[in-house]
Amino acid sequence: MKRFLFFVFLLFVCFRISSQTISEAEAFFNNGNYQEALDVYNVLLNHSPNDLMLKYRKARCCINLHRYDEAQPLLEEAERRKFVKADYYLYDVYFNQYKFQEAIDIMQKYIAQRGETIENLEECKEKIRKAEMGADMLSRVENIAIVDSVKIAKTHFLESYRLPKELGTLSFYSNMSSFEFGMGIPHRSGTEDPHYVTLSAMGYDLPKLPKLNQSAVVFTSGRQDKRIFPQIDENGNIHLCISYKLYDGWSHAAILSTVINSDADENYPFEMADGVTLYFASNGENSLGGYDIFMSRYNGESYSKPLNIGMPFNSPDNDYMLVIDEMAGVGWFATDRRQHPDTVVVYEFVPNEKRLLLKTEDPDYRRRVAQLKISRKAHFNNVVEKTEVEKVQQNKNEINFRVNDGIIYTQLSDFQSEDAKALYLKLVEVDKRYQTLRILLEGKRREYAFAESYKDKEVIRAEVLQIESEVRRYAALVDEYILQVRRAEINTIINK
Repeated sequence: MKRFLFFVFLLFVCFRISSQTISEAEAFFNNGNYQEALDVYNVLLNHSPNDLMLKYRKARCCINLHRYDEAQPLLEEAERRKFVKADYYLYDVYFNQYKFQEAIDIMQKYIAQRGETIENLEECKEKIRKAEMGADMLSRVENIAIVDSVKIAKTHFLESYRLPKELGTLSFYSNMSSFEFGMGIPHRSGTEDPHYVTLSAMGYDLPKLPKLNQSAVVFTSGRQDKRIFPQIDENGNIHLCISYKLYDGWSHAAILSTVINSDADENYPFEMADGVTLYFASNGENSLGGYDIFMSRYNGESYSKPLNIGMPFNSPDNDYMLVIDEMAGVGWFATDRRQHPDTVVVYEFVPNEKRLLLKTEDPDYRRRVAQLKISRKAHFNNVVEKTEVEKVQQNKNEINFRVNDGIIYTQLSDFQSEDAKALYLKLVEVDKRYQTLRILLEGKRREYAFAESYKDKEVIRAEVLQIESEVRRYAALVDEYILQVRRAEINTIINK
């Protein structure tokens, strides 16, 4: 009898401890501490591996941590066993794995099983519409070449954009004063802005200055005569506005276009040098999720209907700030997919002259390209900053070498010094090795960015550091050979 009572007591204690632990996990989850909740559920599942409720709750944690591959088998089991709303959350897993048809099917099943009792029908229909949009985008993935990717804090992501000033400048809204904008344009710093206080004291009728977050971006044209920037309306939505440089400051803010601006938020503008093509980000109804990148063109009177530029630029997460330097043949865009809330990845890519669609019958490969887990390698000579040595053409006598500001050689036979010619040929070989190392470095950096384990990252990091050292050494060699070639040739020209 005593043994029996002791056994009952142990069961009671274990039950109390388990209940307390589950309560702790629920508290973690409800407070947004998903990793802490997941850790608790993992411990509980070690003791009760077949507990469907624990599996379901673990899956919910994994979804919020963007660990969709972990959540999938757990929710699929729960859905098979008809666990409440397992099918509803399984939609999120499929959607974020780019399995859009599966997402559509499971949401339609969710609706059908609930019939007239369903309370969130409109929400479910919207989810189906988004998945249909995703399926359409996935069928038309653009095949872009990635040069490099950099993980960086959101508050500093513009530092990764090497845009020449003649093509425009990008600035955080929060770093600009009302004086820089002009007294007619609101600024986030409100009455704390000394320029605002001074102008108000002088009797100017100034609008209240809204507060925008750190990542709101202002684009200023290369000629410094136009600014496109975000502004908050009376409903709290962010819209794009425009202002022009006047002889005594900047014009009052005007709505850029009712075609561009929606009932949602628009931000991150960039206007191409043609003054016609505008890229921006919006989280409106035509966005797959969060901010998506859109393009519109100005015809002299109005903007065209914004076009979602699709995958791999856009994703279920936030994608924005697409910028293109046509002269250098490079572009950049930012995304927070698979990132910590405070970081983004800025991708450098080679813009296609014409939209080049991915050709593959492999659905997994297509998804991985769309997710930017794999990409086509860039033809490096299209995207690196040009050195003074150009790649030798198929006709090896054709060159492009600047001797000085007034003399450019286009043929090997242009050299008057045999020593200079021999040094130039050596320079070409060194430069080839230099360019090869830069290509290798770009590939290793991309490999590092996508490595999943800490151990793999440490191995690749050591390789990156070693290659970086070689790149610096060969860059110095290239510069040295350029000087030697010039000295030898100029000496010969002077002494003739």
